[in-house]
Amino acid sequence: MTLRSSLAVFGVGTAFAWAAFLLIFVTVPPETADSLGEFFFFSALFLALTGTLTMLGIVGRWRMSSVLPALHIGPAFRQGMLLSGTAAGLLLLQRFRFLRWWNVLLVVAVAVLLDVLLTRGRDAVPE
Repeated sequence: MTLRSSLAVFGVGTAFAWAAFLLIFVTVPPETADSLGEFFFFSALFLALTGTLTMLGIVGRWRMSSVLPALHIGPAFRQGMLLSGTAAGLLLLQRFRFLRWWNVLLVVAVAVLLDVLLTRGRDAVPE
């Protein structure tokens, strides 16, 4: 899959995810939302952020590196998922009123540790 087709697929998927998120955000009142509504809210937010951050990561890496652009898709997707999971996790903690400064540090540390463990020299892109 070429970079252009990958970005097109990510773009269409991200547009659908943002549309779903906005639809849920506008139509589901947070005061009366049940657990299914909250699940859809956080899932749509996660997918929309993952697509957006992945595309930004691919384009940013492509502009700053001279390596074949298709090599940036995997690391950008992994980091987009980790950042989206971190953001959605922190919002979920805030939803249940468990968010404190030390929770933020702990969640970010876990995300960084996961990124380090998942890379371990496997898909490091040379500069």
